[in-house]
Amino acid sequence: IALTDHGSVQSFPDLFKLAKKGLIKGLYGLELVFVNDEEITVTRGKTEQMLRDATYVIFDIETTGLSVLYDTLIEIGAVKIKGETIIGEFSSLIDPKKPLSKFTTEFTGITDQMVKGQPTVDAVLRDFYNFSKDAILVAHNADFDLGHIYYNYAEYGITDEIQPSIDTLTLAKILYPDKNSYSLERVCRFLKVRLTEHHRAINDAKATTEVFLHMLKRLKKEGINRFQDINLLIDPKEVYKYPYPKHINLLVKKQEGLKNLYKILSQALTMYYDRDGKILKTVLDKYRKGLLVSSGCRNSAFFEIAMTKTRKELKKAAAYYDFLEVQPPSTFSYLKESMPEWQNVIQDVIRRIVEVGRELNIPVCATGDCHHLDPEDKKYREIMINTPLVGGGFHQLHGESEKPSQHFFTTQEMLDEFSFLGDDIADEIVVKNTNMIADSIDEIIIFPSELYAPTDESLANFGVPSIKIKVETMVCERAERIYGNPLPPIVKNRLDKELTSIIENHYSPIYYISHLLVKKSLDDGYLVGSRGSVGSSLVATLMDITEVNPLPPYYVCPKCRFSAFKKTEEERKLFGTSDFETKIQQLLERTDCGWDLPAQTCPVCGSSLLKDGHDIPFETFLGFEGKKVPDIDLNFSGDYQSVVHEYIRKLFGQNYAFRAGTIGTCAAKTAFAMVRDYFEKINEEREKQNLPAIRVRRAEMERLANGIVGSKRTSGQHPGG
Repeated sequence: IALTDHGSVQSFPDLFKLAKKGLIKGLYGLELVFVNDEEITVTRGKTEQMLRDATYVIFDIETTGLSVLYDTLIEIGAVKIKGETIIGEFSSLIDPKKPLSKFTTEFTGITDQMVKGQPTVDAVLRDFYNFSKDAILVAHNADFDLGHIYYNYAEYGITDEIQPSIDTLTLAKILYPDKNSYSLERVCRFLKVRLTEHHRAINDAKATTEVFLHMLKRLKKEGINRFQDINLLIDPKEVYKYPYPKHINLLVKKQEGLKNLYKILSQALTMYYDRDGKILKTVLDKYRKGLLVSSGCRNSAFFEIAMTKTRKELKKAAAYYDFLEVQPPSTFSYLKESMPEWQNVIQDVIRRIVEVGRELNIPVCATGDCHHLDPEDKKYREIMINTPLVGGGFHQLHGESEKPSQHFFTTQEMLDEFSFLGDDIADEIVVKNTNMIADSIDEIIIFPSELYAPTDESLANFGVPSIKIKVETMVCERAERIYGNPLPPIVKNRLDKELTSIIENHYSPIYYISHLLVKKSLDDGYLVGSRGSVGSSLVATLMDITEVNPLPPYYVCPKCRFSAFKKTEEERKLFGTSDFETKIQQLLERTDCGWDLPAQTCPVCGSSLLKDGHDIPFETFLGFEGKKVPDIDLNFSGDYQSVVHEYIRKLFGQNYAFRAGTIGTCAAKTAFAMVRDYFEKINEEREKQNLPAIRVRRAEMERLANGIVGSKRTSGQHPGG
């Protein structure tokens, strides 16, 4: 079973535990947004022209869909300018020779009646070429528009020339950073450009012309005067923000690949985070060793190319991957409104991928893209898709009337899904190739058997040549200041046991780090709260990590260091008993917490005795063998957490500190509210259609809510940072 959560590896421990039982082989992976930073550009083609002297044709197209293979042009609109003067316009509807889908008509406003009898694609494109052939082409999201134009140019033998072009979408992201959206509508809004009848080609072309004139002025201010210099504005550090997010899948093949996967994810979530973790191709290439790179799911750049581009482009894209993925055709059912022939199209796309894989000798694997276990769990996912995402927005399937079942398909179900390829090919991609990939992957160890603690000399630059010696010295000196020298046998015995366990297991750096953090916070005037089992460690108490003293209830004299401890019968035999302890033995025996002891005076010097001790065994913290890794939770003031974080980076270096997170799951009340809102929205739609409301009993709503409770919804910062 391959686990490829999106932008997260937090489920690895669960899979690792299952795999250890020997029933399955765990394949550890990751899905990320992939950015091919080597191909990002504002301009394509070449020209030596100065921007001020060039002639531009700013154009827009409307189509029946996104694919150059399965869709067709239905309108072209263009404006020709030189300087800031409009010198020509071009506008034509196109007869696609087939009915338009309801989606196309609703999206563009173009109807069958409007296109019937209009010129054909080849005739309109010949006229458009003659109109634009001597100009620089400009479009918003030019790759889409030019993809259709150049494909049809080639189909009808018009030209194979690649004209110089400018993409205003990418240019807008460079010139006007940090906007929420760069759709033509949004760009027009923040540049105060009028846009009417959006998604009609000539209107969009006119609006894009005004946008482009703004951009030309901005380019001049930036010192960009030649077409060939526009790409100099691309900042390699910002390039990950420019493309539309498309996915890629990674699997760990060798043990060294696990660390590379973690490096890739760490960079994606820190250096290249923009609403989602992203990874650059140059970074992936650097850390690719020990990994398998697959083409990914339906939301991948590869699958989009298979759907929308030529075979030549598909072959070029496929060459990058170790294996290619295809998903069950039924999981594409959400396309039925926008693509009436979706079943035939998806089957044809899968055939193209299989053919290219065979031609290039790249394995093609049928993968499930599973989002729930059983078919009946689909309802739970529908409810979650209906719920706004944490942070705003909705799932990409939210607006689709058909939600596919993406359950864990059985082998037979997968074979049935791909039976249109023939039994032999279906068996190859469902059974043979998937087993081949699984067999090529080593058994991966997720949790190392040894602790990778900071080295004993890691703080030498801060005046601590040996953390081990520093901890031992600090603890013993502090104990002697409180309990005297020599130490009471019960205290010495406890310290020897703890220090032996801490030092031999290399835990002293963890203790000393915690001490430094608490000390800094206290020195700066901010109290620190410790919580959890760290209170059972006397070493932690003596290092001021916790205020809880785990020794049995006791008295101690602050002046002469006389002490008296509550002792078990075994401890009385082992350590002996003083006259004072014998005298107050019954008092000590009925006391569980030293703070509850009555006030007493020192029998030696007459001073008031201090009292403490909560009688917590050390085994509560580090286990019976003293080898359990310490988990020290410190609660810093919300106002002070950022200071502590910076201090950690200062101590250990930027690349050796990380912020721990928590996984937020769906609580019962939240789940019930999600179910209630789901049915309310359904009934709102039914009311608009004059249909009776669906009545759902509370018991059924609670049953559905129980299926959602515990689902992982989001992540957040650990309370302690």
